[in-house]
Amino acid sequence: MRRIIKLAPPTSLLTYIGKRNPEDPAYLPTYDGLDTKEIDDLKTALLNEQGWVCGYCMQKINKDNMSIEHHCEQTICNGENGTTDRTLDYTNMLAVCSGKRAKELHCDTKKSQFNEASGLPMRISPLIEAHMSTISYTTTGYVKSSNTAVYDNEINRFLNLNTPYLRELRGRKFREIFKISKSSTGTTNFDKMRRILEKDLQIGNNKFSNNFPGLSEYLLNRYC
Repeated sequence: MRRIIKLAPPTSLLTYIGKRNPEDPAYLPTYDGLDTKEIDDLKTALLNEQGWVCGYCMQKINKDNMSIEHHCEQTICNGENGTTDRTLDYTNMLAVCSGKRAKELHCDTKKSQFNEASGLPMRISPLIEAHMSTISYTTTGYVKSSNTAVYDNEINRFLNLNTPYLRELRGRKFREIFKISKSSTGTTNFDKMRRILEKDLQIGNNKFSNNFPGLSEYLLNRYC
C-alpha cells in the first residue's frame, strides 16, 4: 500500500449527485443509479490519481480489470442506523484489482468476505499518511505495519496482502533492486539505487510503469 492523495471528483459525479426529481421530492441519487458514462469517468479519475495501480496491493490495473471499491462499505456507510451515507462520497472510493487467484484471494475480493459483524469497516486506509508511514517490507516481500494490533492484522486478515504469490513478486523486486545497485566491488551503491528507484517511480500519462511503487518508495526513503 502507498499514500493516495485524492484529487477533485469527476464533474459528471458532482452533476449526478446534484440531480433532483421534481416529481418525487423524496428522490435521492444512489450509487446504483450511476450510468455507464459516470462509472467510466469515475474509473478514469481513480486510476489517474493512483497511477493506474491497485489501491491495496499496487499491481498495475486498467479499466477492464479493476473495480470501484468503497473503503467503508456501501452496506455499512449507507446513512442507516446513524451512519453517514458515503456511497457517493468520492473520498471513500478507490480503484482496486480483481484480487482473484485460485485460493489466494486478496484486496477487495478478500475483504468482501467480511461484514460489520466480523470487523468491518476496515480502519487502515491508503488515504491517510499516518497509516502508510507504518508500512515496511522485508527482502522476502512481506509487507507489514508497525501498528500490529490493528493495521497489520487488517493487512493480513481483510486484504490478504501477504498471500504467497504477492510476497514472491514483491520479494523478487526488492532483491532485484539491490542486485542491480551493486558497485564493481560488490557493495551496494546507494546513489545508484536512488537513481534506479527514482526512475521506477516516474509517472508517464498518469501511470507507473511497474508494479509495487509503494515498495520502491519505501526503499528510497529507507536506504537513500
